[in-house]
Amino acid sequence: MLSAMDLSSSSSSARRVAPAFFAATALGCAASGALASGPTRCYFVGNSLTIAQVMDVNSIALITPNAGDVYSRAYHTLGGIGVAQIRTQWLTNGLASGFSPAPFPQALPTQPYDALVFQPFFDSASTEVGAITAFVTDAAASPGATIYIYATWPARQAADGSLSPAAPLHFAARWAAPAPALAQQVRYIPGRAHFDQALLATRRSNPGRMVRLIPAGHVLAELDARARAGLVPGLTGAEGCFFDVIHLNLVGQFTVAMTMAGTLITLPPSQAILHPWYAQSISPALDAALRSATTGVLAANAALTGRLSAGACGWADIAGPGQSDGPDGELTADDLIVMVNRFTAGEARADIAGPGPSAIPDGEFTADDLLAFITAFTTGC
Repeated sequence: MLSAMDLSSSSSSARRVAPAFFAATALGCAASGALASGPTRCYFVGNSLTIAQVMDVNSIALITPNAGDVYSRAYHTLGGIGVAQIRTQWLTNGLASGFSPAPFPQALPTQPYDALVFQPFFDSASTEVGAITAFVTDAAASPGATIYIYATWPARQAADGSLSPAAPLHFAARWAAPAPALAQQVRYIPGRAHFDQALLATRRSNPGRMVRLIPAGHVLAELDARARAGLVPGLTGAEGCFFDVIHLNLVGQFTVAMTMAGTLITLPPSQAILHPWYAQSISPALDAALRSATTGVLAANAALTGRLSAGACGWADIAGPGQSDGPDGELTADDLIVMVNRFTAGEARADIAGPGPSAIPDGEFTADDLLAFITAFTTGC
């Protein structure tokens, strides 16, 4: 329990570190210098939900103006399984769906990357986090790389746990469901809380490393809510983003590509190219709605992505009127209330600092998080 004395006794040290804290936080994965010197070099590990974005189609490159100047990608993938099994299947059986420029035991120790992107697929999240940490250890040539958790989405799952095209998606309910203990999480049904747990656990397992999140599932959840409210032309719910039990159609893939690009290379959704590959399925009105939803979610999850949106009033601008997700360009009591609510609920968006406070979130909820937030709030717009 934190008291007023706990906060006041550390306030002077918080003020001293504030400029360095917020300068470092704002860099995100650019801390390695990639954005100043060349393309952001991203390495992906995942299954078919990753393959669809980086191997079947180089989606970020398709939607990014002058993509070769700002983005490059490499990957190691295998369909149908999680990070831990992708690692095991290569090391024991030499199995992979694809890799570039080489299998991970050769690529990671020798090639420098700015972002290491992992797609957990919950056999159990504790196993996934252990495998992610092993991959990070392999990446000896990338000591400054930011680690990203690629947050995906629920699937159509029958009552017996099997995937079925006839099963209802129940996207909102599954996305909002509480997560069980890390070791008890079940494949195919991840919600927001699952990815919060995976993010926080990865931070604890990789102290001193910046660990961020790509909020793809978060964007689909927002689209689902807007569509059910009649605000997305051509969609009645998240089902309109799927072509089977778990994989996305072109509408969903374009949305995820904008989310990835907005997180990894700070491409605003408003500047993304509607490539002809995607335009065949997306009307101008739907295009505008997809960009709006993606922009809103990226702004509301800046604490997870490390990317402030244009017009945000600093890192403390996290809420709008009535404690709605922000930012709204103002610093008010709503921002303070939302931060306290997130902190007491153990929501990952409240993990904004490490000891000291450090600009690197540590997977814990301590006075350092509150002090960093108060410092940002009192700094003002």
